[in-house]
Amino acid sequence: MRETLPRVLSAYPNARVEAEMQQGRRAGGLMLYPSPPPVPKTSVQGLRIIKSARA
Repeated sequence: MRETLPRVLSAYPNARVEAEMQQGRRAGGLMLYPSPPPVPKTSVQGLRIIKSARA
């Protein structure tokens, strides 16, 4: 996990992830929070229907 998380965050820098270290008997782990999408939303304008010659 320690080796992989930095690589993941370099590919997805806006990910909201916190790595918690183990403290005494309390186990460490990951805190995952809602993050923006890795690829921005796009919209397609208009719709064109093409009739097939086989119909």
